[in-house]
Amino acid sequence: MGRKLNSEFLIADSRETASDIFVSIGLLVALYFIERGHLWVDGGVAILISLVVLRNSLKIFQEATSILSDEAVLDPKAIEQAVMSHAEARFCHAVRSRGKPDAIYVDLHLGVDAKVTVEESHDRLSHEVKQILADRFPGVKCVLIHVEPDTKSARNRSNSIFRFRDF
Repeated sequence: MGRKLNSEFLIADSRETASDIFVSIGLLVALYFIERGHLWVDGGVAILISLVVLRNSLKIFQEATSILSDEAVLDPKAIEQAVMSHAEARFCHAVRSRGKPDAIYVDLHLGVDAKVTVEESHDRLSHEVKQILADRFPGVKCVLIHVEPDTKSARNRSNSIFRFRDF
């Protein structure tokens, strides 16, 4: 259900529950063999249980770390391609995504015709691009678009600012 709902909380909780089930079964098996005189089984089961708990803990830690460190959730090229599918998009760069699969936040720069007004680029173009991204990537919750005019000076200025930065 956690995967179906893209819920990290449910996935982590199910892993923890699976560990509990494995530990309980391991203890029952160990008790069965210990009562029959096979004391070595206790150590073996303890090692197996420890490995399972460690594996699940590392998996949960890895997933939490990627969210907390703002690891890219979506491929910037895929976002750029979706943005450029809009007929009036001139260029797209400085693309960044973060969050988790069910709550993705996207930042990008969108180049538009220099003759388009701020009002039109905000009220129509950026909202249409946001809709394209929301349709293409279901987990997208918020898109922040910096609109830029498609002029030579704007492209040069923008390219020089972001040349050495990895978004």
